[in-house]
Amino acid sequence: MRVGIDVRELKRGIYTGLRTILSGFLTDAERPEGVEIVFFGNQYTDFASIPAEGKKVVIEEKNTFLWDQLLLPKALKRENVDVFFSLYVKTPLWRTCPYVNTVCDIIPLSVSKYKGVKSFLERVHFFLYTFLCAKRAVRVITLSEDSGNKISRIFGVKKDKLRVIYPSVEMSPPQGSSMEDAEVIQKYDLYKPYILYVGNYKPHKNLERLIDAYSLLPEEVKDEYRLFLVGGGGSEARSLEAAIARKNLQEKIVLVKNIEHSNVFAFLKNASVFVFPSLAEGFGIPPVEAMAAGVPVASSNLAPMTEVLAEAALFFDPRDVKDISLAILRLLTERGLKYEYIMRGEKRIKLLSERNMSREIWRALEEAGEEKTLCISSEFPPTIGGIATQVFNLWKNFPKKEVIILTARVKGDSGYFDGGLDVVRRKYPTGSSMCARVIRSFLVVWYAWQISRLRNIRSVHCAQVLSSGLAGLFLKKIRHLPYVVYVYSADVLEFGKCAITRKLMEKILAESGHIIANSNFTKGLITDRALAPEEKITVLTPAVDIEKFTPERGDYDIRQKHGIPRGVKMLLTVSRLAPRKGHESVIKAFAGVLEKHASVVYVIVGDGPEKEKLVTLVKELGLSKNVIFLAGMPGERLALLYNTSDIFIMAPRYIEEAGDVEGFGIVFLEASACGKAVIAGRSGGVAEAVVDGQTGILVDPEDVTEIRDTILRLLEDEKYAEKLGSNGFTRVRQEFRWKSRSEELKKYM
Repeated sequence: MRVGIDVRELKRGIYTGLRTILSGFLTDAERPEGVEIVFFGNQYTDFASIPAEGKKVVIEEKNTFLWDQLLLPKALKRENVDVFFSLYVKTPLWRTCPYVNTVCDIIPLSVSKYKGVKSFLERVHFFLYTFLCAKRAVRVITLSEDSGNKISRIFGVKKDKLRVIYPSVEMSPPQGSSMEDAEVIQKYDLYKPYILYVGNYKPHKNLERLIDAYSLLPEEVKDEYRLFLVGGGGSEARSLEAAIARKNLQEKIVLVKNIEHSNVFAFLKNASVFVFPSLAEGFGIPPVEAMAAGVPVASSNLAPMTEVLAEAALFFDPRDVKDISLAILRLLTERGLKYEYIMRGEKRIKLLSERNMSREIWRALEEAGEEKTLCISSEFPPTIGGIATQVFNLWKNFPKKEVIILTARVKGDSGYFDGGLDVVRRKYPTGSSMCARVIRSFLVVWYAWQISRLRNIRSVHCAQVLSSGLAGLFLKKIRHLPYVVYVYSADVLEFGKCAITRKLMEKILAESGHIIANSNFTKGLITDRALAPEEKITVLTPAVDIEKFTPERGDYDIRQKHGIPRGVKMLLTVSRLAPRKGHESVIKAFAGVLEKHASVVYVIVGDGPEKEKLVTLVKELGLSKNVIFLAGMPGERLALLYNTSDIFIMAPRYIEEAGDVEGFGIVFLEASACGKAVIAGRSGGVAEAVVDGQTGILVDPEDVTEIRDTILRLLEDEKYAEKLGSNGFTRVRQEFRWKSRSEELKKYM
């Protein structure tokens, strides 16, 4: 894996928290084997300070925006970078590889001093840029739980995308710094006691209040202890100098501007008290470094300082100047309190040091750079249907780190549990009209292309011939990605009727690496029409979740709700209410059944375009008291309903003019898994789901009399019905397990 890292923060004479994080990350010997690093910097970058080995790329920076958005993406592509890591919230919006972003804090949005027209525009810019960068990043690193919660809430970043990683803290002085330390100590006369602040001079650091708090200390304390403000510079330094002058404290307060990071330890190790009055932080590295140096810390009581420092700091209200002053005074004058907080700091540092920043960042980079298979399906849970059930159960058994799923955003998906899968839901039409299909195909291509740019995709699985297969074909041509396409009998028949869709289907199947047919019947349709050679096709029939569908207690609440006594026989159909499913024939046959068994109930579960027509038919035949329509329901509830029923029936038929046929029929297996006798229409690939005379009975879906007689036979011969159910149960558990199907499919990942 080739990792690119933005190292512009490594500048001479500049001390920042970001520099500390970057230096700590590069210093720790945690780089995984086989990883190459490419460092990207500008003409001001101190490449000599980088301890890690790697290629150094200098990109001249005249304009930061152009550097970020134009020059850097070109360099990433030229250097064949697999994953890019940046400490800034300004990664390229043009994605050439997966990105890992660090959002240290949201200070521009949360601190009241960022007000006014200009600052309002800055906040808008920060929000939009952070939102876009976080959205495009594969992983977003932040430095505290507090920051993580805010980022998730404000920018809508999912928790599984966030990584909270505490920065590493230097436990000892930088190598070779003793000579420099002596010079610093001599220059600033650090042999005398002093109070210390380290960090930048920006407004949210609250340093003007610190100056005011220092001025409130007793004169004898100020005479003994100077105040050093170390690390900042620029216009903020001039503002502080003016504040110091207003208090007439030029001899007592010292600004140490633009200091080298390696010299900071000289100030830390000799300080009497470290004070950190910040109004907002992402983590707060300096007070942690002070604790590591054995210095007692007085800190702001705002999050995340209370999270990071815990009981190891004396907290104060950063907006109360008197409270700040009192905290400093107590640590200076109460000897027992001072040593208590030094010891607490030592314990806290031990706990923080157990979290290895470098290792956790590398783990995030490896996750982002892992090769994945992109699985595309327009139908996916919570959508109810055979294809949705099939792809979910096939893909959930793939290694979760190696799969990303693209599907439609549908009603109810926001609260749906995806079983730990990485599911990307995008808005596009899912209807069956020609317009919806055309729009869907193009939008799926667009979304798949976006994901292929963002993630390290190695192959594509397309769960539908056209709506998903077109995306596979596009990605093969544009990004040279192999793809596998899943084919169902209805697709072959329907799309084969139109010259345009047939040509497109032929092209998609011809260019695919492999074809997965859902039944031998479907495979026969493909080979008979010369759409693909037989050796290119693997038959993977659907299977059943045998942990979910088992012969357990029935859902008697449903019987009670609809007034169905326990002893009353119940027929069940579960399917989409579509013409090919054969509901009309079964309803007509059921009218004949009631002539002999007036109490039998028929429950139809599902929804679809035929519902209104079927409800009307039931009323016309006078069956309203015995036929119950229920909406679709999740698998757990459905399994109980199967067990409540006595016979499962569905008589799918081949509608030649529409090219519509049942390719297999997962519901037959689900019923068998629950030990139920099955009556099925003899069409399409149904004979592969139901073994005639062994696990169920196949009937002519157009013959109402045959359907009626078969229902009566199973109602009246309970032992035979029980035998069919028992045989079906055994067959399903032996031959139809999703895990074995997934293992076979893994060969084509």
